[in-house]
Amino acid sequence: MEIILQLLITLCFPFLATQIHKKVSWLSPIIASYAIGILIGNLWPEIIDEHWSMQITGIAVLFSIPMLVFGGDLSELKKQSGNMLKAFSIAVIATLVGTLSIFLIFSPLKNIGSISAMITGVYTGGTANLNAIGFAIEAPEELFIKLNAYDTIFSGIYLLFLFSSATKAISKWLGNNDYHEKTAFEITGKVSAKEIALTHLYTIAVIGITVGIVFLIFGELNSAALILILSILGFAVGFSKPVKKLTDSHTVADYWLQVFAIAMGSMAQWNKMNWEDLSLFQIVGCVFAIMLIVHYAMSKLLKVDAPTSLIASTAAVFGPPFIGPVAKTIKAEKLIVSGIAVGIIGNILGTYLGMVIFYLLR
Repeated sequence: MEIILQLLITLCFPFLATQIHKKVSWLSPIIASYAIGILIGNLWPEIIDEHWSMQITGIAVLFSIPMLVFGGDLSELKKQSGNMLKAFSIAVIATLVGTLSIFLIFSPLKNIGSISAMITGVYTGGTANLNAIGFAIEAPEELFIKLNAYDTIFSGIYLLFLFSSATKAISKWLGNNDYHEKTAFEITGKVSAKEIALTHLYTIAVIGITVGIVFLIFGELNSAALILILSILGFAVGFSKPVKKLTDSHTVADYWLQVFAIAMGSMAQWNKMNWEDLSLFQIVGCVFAIMLIVHYAMSKLLKVDAPTSLIASTAAVFGPPFIGPVAKTIKAEKLIVSGIAVGIIGNILGTYLGMVIFYLLR
């Protein structure tokens, strides 16, 4: 019964969030969805099954990525790729400054080399890197669990910032460029049933082919390869005549982005956080603060605009699955393809960079 209720809330609330947005324009559907997920996860945790939440986020990512890259502009990608790579390089440097700083500050602490390595990985490509590095260096299970928990706290706060006041706050500091990509929905106020059906049909076809290719190459569902091939194939299919006729694939993707936000929010449960070792909490907090200060200060120095800097930071801290939701929130849809691209680079780079840090600092 609880699972059915969880599925109903997760799959149906996006429709309510859209209606709320029409009445309360400042409350975007993604913010409302993320907030309702957090509220339910903390006020009624008994109806949240974390396994199902993880499965739902995975499904939402699979559906949203092709929809977001359909109709991608190759010339736009070429135009933005240089600036995005510069911004992402800044994000990686900021992470290294943060991790090397805490190594110097907390050097007497046990396992500080392992901690620095895992934090380097997680903030240059997302949680998948933390998992990979923790396994590779045989980090103690207790340390791994605590780092995951504290990362969830600070990442959750930052994600809430990205979903809310980020554009105005960072734009005042870095300046803003227009990367908004309007859809027919913004003119007509509705999406036809045919458009919704065709978008899902083409998306399911892309997902099916991608899964087949990944299984053929790896013999299993390798998540990094899945995202990479799904993005490339979705972008390529977007140039076919039937898919090019779609005018609202981004709007259809909004639904899955909201589903993703609800499921993610529901897993941020305060009572599951570990508060026994505050030194680790302080370490993650220090890295996060230093990383963000250095990232946005260097972006100002090197003249990177606000949307590009925000998307690059999202790619480094969260990885490819979060590019779509953040880009839609800050109205920078033209940066989705280049953002996913550097996010994939971060997935690959972060694991190796973390291992280098481990062998240097252990």
